[in-house]
Amino acid sequence: MIGDGINDVPVLAGADVSIAMASASDLAQTRADSVLLNDRIEVIADALEIAQRTKSIITQNLRFSLVYNLLALPLAAAGMIPPWLAAIGMTASSLIVIFNALRLTK
Repeated sequence: MIGDGINDVPVLAGADVSIAMASASDLAQTRADSVLLNDRIEVIADALEIAQRTKSIITQNLRFSLVYNLLALPLAAAGMIPPWLAAIGMTASSLIVIFNALRLTK
């Protein structure tokens, strides 16, 4: 639900997802889940696109971390790789996840 007036307050409060416009009444803004900082409604489409990209990158990061941990942890526990190498691998894994997430800033 997207609204901006006093008459929209009950629906904004009861909606699963609600957005108030920047020029909305104070009561509508307090009852909405989020408030647009301007009166351009097209930014909602941009936000949905960013949300989809974010979800995709989160999924990639989780998969990468899972694969790394499934491979590296058993090898480290079995003593097949030294602890310092496992620590470097974990750090590298974390950096890869961070740099992958930074793609969202573009």
